[in-house]
Amino acid sequence: MAFVTYDAGETLALLPVAEELRASDTEVRWIPLTPWSADLLADHGEPFLPLPETATGSPHLEDRWGRADTGYWEAEIARIPPAVAVSGMVSTVQGDLASRLREQGLVTVGYHDGFQPPGGEAISVQVSESFEEIWVPTEAVREGFRGLGLETAVVGQPSLESWRRAAEDVDPHAVRGRQGLEDGDRVLLFAGQYGPGYEETLLSFLETMKVPLAADPGLILVLSPHPRTEGSLEREALVEMGWGSATEPERPEGPASGGAAEGSAEAAGDANPRAVMLAEGLSTMEAAVIADAVLTWASTVGTQAAFMGKEVVYFTPPSTFQSDLVDQGTAAQADPSTLGAILSRILERPRSPEVIRQALESGGYVVDADRVVAERIQEVIRR
Repeated sequence: MAFVTYDAGETLALLPVAEELRASDTEVRWIPLTPWSADLLADHGEPFLPLPETATGSPHLEDRWGRADTGYWEAEIARIPPAVAVSGMVSTVQGDLASRLREQGLVTVGYHDGFQPPGGEAISVQVSESFEEIWVPTEAVREGFRGLGLETAVVGQPSLESWRRAAEDVDPHAVRGRQGLEDGDRVLLFAGQYGPGYEETLLSFLETMKVPLAADPGLILVLSPHPRTEGSLEREALVEMGWGSATEPERPEGPASGGAAEGSAEAAGDANPRAVMLAEGLSTMEAAVIADAVLTWASTVGTQAAFMGKEVVYFTPPSTFQSDLVDQGTAAQADPSTLGAILSRILERPRSPEVIRQALESGGYVVDADRVVAERIQEVIRR
């Protein structure tokens, strides 16, 4: 079988499925369509089909709606036709390639890895006709597709399991040491993104965080950029705030000067904010292990962190954002006027990881999704 990947989310979601399939002697081929997906596969020691030289400068690398010449991938896949090709649904090129493979008689399955029910203009909807089946992570997403006249099957999101399981092997003390944190520090992790609207959201978030950080000397904010980026936006935003772009917090030698009241906006402007970049070599998942709360704009990292039993806050997500986690009360949604109060509640009265995970399962999230997806793939192969 073959996995066709474009973005980080679907690549990370399907990695644990590949392990399950290999454990049952099912051969797995990776067909990454972008350098960032290929880099993730390389980081995990996965063999994959190299990108063609002609991919450099291709429109599909600039914009997920952009097209590409799929001839190279078609020819390589045709050399050893897989029993089934499971593809992400986040780019036009994935839909185009799936259509060509389907014309050649291959079974194609689309996997929508995101937790947002799609709107009619969503790219996953636009490419849906390229696939014989569509698999989704939750019941809420299935209902979203159904409302658009598309039937899907709920199989879960395997990266949720990989985060939870990998976290069990992480040494929190070692992570704190690598990040330059002390045992008593309380940590807020902000998972970065990219794309239209993100830069403005990031600056608004940092501006809003000035007061909470100034009010609590033991509170540290760690910014973790999206795997597709190198963190340039986050570093530039920290510099714009006048905070620098270090990876270790500076320890204030004494109270903020100037006579402003502790926790006031005036004091926040002068005090060391203790907002830092994620240390090199640490992953977002490792940082989440030591986090008291994980904050993001609208990233699937929010759901992954909730599956670890972490408190999650979405900050001013787009108007199209829908989250059953927020609707269920499993996660919170904040704007500049409410973020401070929400963080105070989380830090003063945190829920246990067991309570948060139980809320997820009660809300219809699939447990052991890596096994569930692998079994569905094997069922398709046996047909």
